[in-house]
Amino acid sequence: MEAAPIATDPSWLVHARRVQWAWAFVLVILVTLGAFLLQARWSRAEELPFVVKALVYAGVALVSHHALLLAGVNLGLAALLFVAVRGETKWPVLAQLALLVNRQARHVETLAPWLVFAAVAFDWLPAQAAAMSAVLVLGPIFVDRNTLPRTPDDKSSGPGKGNVALTAAMLLGGLLVVLTDRTQWKGAAGFLLPLVAGSVPRTLWAVWWAPSSTPESRKGLSAARRFGSAIGLAERMALVAAPLIAMGGGLKASRLDKAARISPWMRCDPRPSAAPALRMFLVADTQFHALEGKRSGLHLDVVDSVVPVAVRPIELDLLEGATLQRFAAIHAALGGEVPWIHLGDMADLGCRSELDRFRALLPAFVRPPLALALGNHDSTFLGNLAWHPDWTAACAGHRSDRGFALAFIDGVDLAPGTVVSRNERFRAAVAAIGNLEGRPVQAIVFDTTDDGGDGLGIAGVQGGISERQRSWIEKSAAPDAFLIAFGHHPLDELSRKSRDRVTSLATRWGDRLLALISAHTHVAAERGPLPRDSRLRELIVGSTIDPPQEAAVLEVWPDGPTVRIVTVPAVAREGSTCGDFAGAVTHTSCEQAISELKSRPGCANLFAPAAAGPSRTPEQLERSQNDRARRLLDCIAPDRFPGQSPLHSYPDLGASLDRLYAAGGESPVKRDLVCLSWAASIAQGHKADGWTMEQALRFAFSPSAAYAAIAVRLKGGKSP
Repeated sequence: MEAAPIATDPSWLVHARRVQWAWAFVLVILVTLGAFLLQARWSRAEELPFVVKALVYAGVALVSHHALLLAGVNLGLAALLFVAVRGETKWPVLAQLALLVNRQARHVETLAPWLVFAAVAFDWLPAQAAAMSAVLVLGPIFVDRNTLPRTPDDKSSGPGKGNVALTAAMLLGGLLVVLTDRTQWKGAAGFLLPLVAGSVPRTLWAVWWAPSSTPESRKGLSAARRFGSAIGLAERMALVAAPLIAMGGGLKASRLDKAARISPWMRCDPRPSAAPALRMFLVADTQFHALEGKRSGLHLDVVDSVVPVAVRPIELDLLEGATLQRFAAIHAALGGEVPWIHLGDMADLGCRSELDRFRALLPAFVRPPLALALGNHDSTFLGNLAWHPDWTAACAGHRSDRGFALAFIDGVDLAPGTVVSRNERFRAAVAAIGNLEGRPVQAIVFDTTDDGGDGLGIAGVQGGISERQRSWIEKSAAPDAFLIAFGHHPLDELSRKSRDRVTSLATRWGDRLLALISAHTHVAAERGPLPRDSRLRELIVGSTIDPPQEAAVLEVWPDGPTVRIVTVPAVAREGSTCGDFAGAVTHTSCEQAISELKSRPGCANLFAPAAAGPSRTPEQLERSQNDRARRLLDCIAPDRFPGQSPLHSYPDLGASLDRLYAAGGESPVKRDLVCLSWAASIAQGHKADGWTMEQALRFAFSPSAAYAAIAVRLKGGKSP
């Protein structure tokens, strides 16, 4: 029996007839008026455009990361038209399903770039609401009018010319997205690739095949609709489930880390009586923040309330270099031969000036670093977004992309005995540390910003290690050496395949692997045991910038061997520090420094309650930061940086304060800057409680102001 021809869904024709442009315009006007009223009656409405933009940027980042996969899927959907829709067909359900899903895809690919541009182009809520509602309400009518006949009997306006118009509209919208920041065209190109991959073949099908292939019956339509609904539901569930599954392990582990730091308050596992055979000094997450560019919507209160490290007190951004130099002094006091490693996130926004500022302070350490691990903040905006129209302005035109970050590592002088990969994608390293029981000890430094191919594509959420990097490390590690593995992201924050690559290496190395050490979470902790290896546990190093501003000392003894890591704060508080470390500033010294600063005439404003008004727009945030910077500078460097807007007048202000600290000799200047930086970090840690800088200066040195120290000892890779 010959199969009957199938017909297009007449409901689309009814929709095209009944939904008139006038009614659509009325709806857009109503949405815009609603946005006006919301803006007038709710003070936080000014922040909503930036929240919308942040969500759009994350969406573009995800699409760009998976551009090839999505392009293949969209191309495959378009190919169904050529295979299944051929007028009379033996597979009416498949033909109707092909028409349905391709019609839906046509709407998405035509309107997506316009929706992105509508969100990105406006910082004012009514304008953004008007533009986005116009795309969402008027756009589907425009697409339908160019893909469907005007009436059931009128095929003169068939889909050929209309689909050409839709492709042209999509390309125009894509061009506008690219032009929002032409310097980031590669990121936008990744977003557009899946759209073009499906749009072009659909247009070709509509021009050459559709007039003679338009189905005429309804056979298979209801079944196709059910399949289409099931596919749509599965897509929505996957969009929600994939990020939750990918992020769930890391979020849970971070919560447990914080609880473990609070419950015992201070944990100081005793060290063996003998001197350690090896020692290392570890720093991580300095996150130098560029101040010379424009502020972004991702720094506003509404974002900061969800992501507490989105914006820090301006005093902390200005004085973070003093804290790093204090840790350099602590390292020097350990002895000039103690190797040290930085575990990533030297930068914050991902600006070149941030990495340059970090590089300028490397001579403060008595020896070159053994290695520098790359972190997610070192080459992407805020560690998350590889395409963001505000990124260039925030970095004053000088972004650190992936290529710059790799070249930065290549340009740093490292300690002798370090071998660094020169791959175009990653910078892993293998470094000689010393000897233990007559065997060499090597540091294995993973580059966890090397995409492993299965991640979400947002580096701040999930790190990666490619198979090529795993192979390079396996070949570069000495076959008879003891090994200590380092990386920026902890295992729980890596993609699944990346975790498998690390744990497979750990299993292969066996007892030769003494410890796995990472950073990223800003909270020092012990995790474990590792998957597939109940012996080995993971140690995490805290941040040098966020409270309690700590580095770490790693010690190794031959008994076991035994590994011990102890956190070292920039300010040693009584009852909150494991052992004594020369070079650290004591809390009693800081209390004296704060008392002396209070008596200085220029410091009165620093200790006065600040007008803690909300930052609803980037402009308000910048004014607030200039005011707070002015208060700080009047106290610590009177008459050195005149003007009411120091952040505008002195683009290298942070670096200037770094030099002020370096030139301080043994004067109280160094102590004052470290103590003020510590107090600013306490304000950062208590933002949720509404603390201001004035409150932090009063309570910063209390034992309860921040986490106490921990010292964790592992024997044979596990807790004794």
